Amino acid sequence: MEMYRKYGPIVIETLPGRYSLVHLFSGADIQTLYEAEGKMPFRMGATAFKDYRLSRPDLYTDVGILNLQGKAWQKVRSCTQQHTMRVRTTMAYVPCFNTVADDYLDLMEQLMHEDGRLRDCELLLKRWALEGVSLASFDQRLGSLRNPLDTTSDAAAMLNDMVIAFRCMQKFGYRFPYFRHLPSLLWPRFVEAMNDFMTRVYRRIEAAAERFESSPEEHEPTILQHFLADKKMNFKEILTFMGDFILAGVDTASGLIFPTYN
Repeated sequence: MEMYRKYGPIVIETLPGRYSLVHLFSGADIQTLYEAEGKMPFRMGATAFKDYRLSRPDLYTDVGILNLQGKAWQKVRSCTQQHTMRVRTTMAYVPCFNTVADDYLDLMEQLMHEDGRLRDCELLLKRWALEGVSLASFDQRLGSLRNPLDTTSDAAAMLNDMVIAFRCMQKFGYRFPYFRHLPSLLWPRFVEAMNDFMTRVYRRIEAAAERFESSPEEHEPTILQHFLADKKMNFKEILTFMGDFILAGVDTASGLIFPTYN
């Protein structure tokens, strides 16, 4: 808001070693932008995520939908949007999200202080988002909303990994990309967190895929089941997208609660 008050509704920010950023603060301008968006828009992406993915070809088939451009981006989007973005399709996941929401409300009541406030609400929202996104993705509860949270569980480790990764991203994203040219204390922490997060996610996805193939579920298919049935992507492409989907889903879902409330 300080930038808006100082410079107005449209601000161009130039960062050394990066593309210029255009900040829009007017809802009308944002609407105009999205109405004019082409089929293959160019997006800045995230340099740190791109470099990390390029360093791990054993885990990733590409640099991820956040960093893909042109036809490669359009291919992934066309293969995935039907089961992740269309309102009619996503409404099928409402029952499982309602179950997670009820558990989250119970957790809030348990952790609420006498003054009616919650401490570290952001982390609690990430716990809620991780549980919901995981359930919709591969039909498995991680135990993110248990009280107390098992510190040895995948849920606790994945939450910690995400906190570290996004804190590093905040510093990587708004400074000169020195980590690409000079030794950095943050870069090894980022890589370690991402390695652990993706290893745990991939293990869960692979186990779920084997479970679905051996005994198909009778209820509404998960996002992973839809991708496996469509056969539009190979398994490594599915793993790459699902890793991005879970990571981004937790970060954006928990972050969007604030503007929704306000």
